[in-house]
Amino acid sequence: MAYWWLDACAEPDMAAAEALRASWPQHDPADMPDGIRAATLQLAALQRSPHPRLDHVQFGWFAGDHGIGAEAAPEAHTGGRLAALARGDDGRRARLQALGAGIDIVDLGVRDDPGELPGVRRAVIAPNTFDWRVHPAMGTEQARHAVTIGATSIELAAGAGAQLFVGATLGDADALSGRALACRLLGITPHELDGDVANTNPQRDGAWIAEALARHTGAVDALACLRRLGSFGMAALAGACVAGAQRGLPVLVDGLVGAVVAMVAIGLNPDCRPWLFVAHNSDEPGFARVLAALHLQPVSAAVSTHDDAGVGLVERWRAACAAA
Repeated sequence: MAYWWLDACAEPDMAAAEALRASWPQHDPADMPDGIRAATLQLAALQRSPHPRLDHVQFGWFAGDHGIGAEAAPEAHTGGRLAALARGDDGRRARLQALGAGIDIVDLGVRDDPGELPGVRRAVIAPNTFDWRVHPAMGTEQARHAVTIGATSIELAAGAGAQLFVGATLGDADALSGRALACRLLGITPHELDGDVANTNPQRDGAWIAEALARHTGAVDALACLRRLGSFGMAALAGACVAGAQRGLPVLVDGLVGAVVAMVAIGLNPDCRPWLFVAHNSDEPGFARVLAALHLQPVSAAVSTHDDAGVGLVERWRAACAAA
């Protein structure tokens, strides 16, 4: 059976990047950070123009709870966080509106279901995934459906004229599942991923991940790894990454979970790699190891604070494009 995520991705035009590079001795601001400079050159190739632009940006969140989260985070918070994001209680929505950005929030299923919310698309698959210590996190059709929901977000963004899609997940235990998935994709142990960096509960989390890795030894390809150890939100973001590359829409992710999802997307379709950007550095355990495996450099060398949804970075990147 042929799946849509295997379809061809759009082709970058490296001549456009070279044309921009040639013009920069006259126009390149001397204080432009190296990461933003490199990302702007890559964006020129992706937009097939020596004058890349980020005038229209779409931000998307994929909310979904994990089966492991019921024990890792007994107090369900995702529905409340989803409602706060929709209402704009945390200030992010106001910053996005000031940026002129589009907003796409998708509810794939949370334990503390907030019900219908203004500005939130309900695409509920289940209240949460299964506990991956015992079962695969998702059924086969659930995983495929979640991946396709991410593609729908790209269709909406492209239809609205977006030049960049900034994607993120929202769910209790996101980081825990991200670390488990990273270990499986990289073929390493939790300690090899984390080193000696302290986690909130390193012994418990490491033991849970090791238990899951031992149970899911049959997971080899990217989709199987995602289905067994990921989440609805992570699957949707992976689908958005691949669909963005197919539609010619670059995708920006952030943090450990975003970087791990980028690994999954590249596993689903290796040709999507040029279309993926990692926003910031991160001090999360395992992030450097995942980034090295991706052969990607973050757009910003600064460590992400996760408090502005990437708005500040997009503002700086937009200014760099305007100077091109």
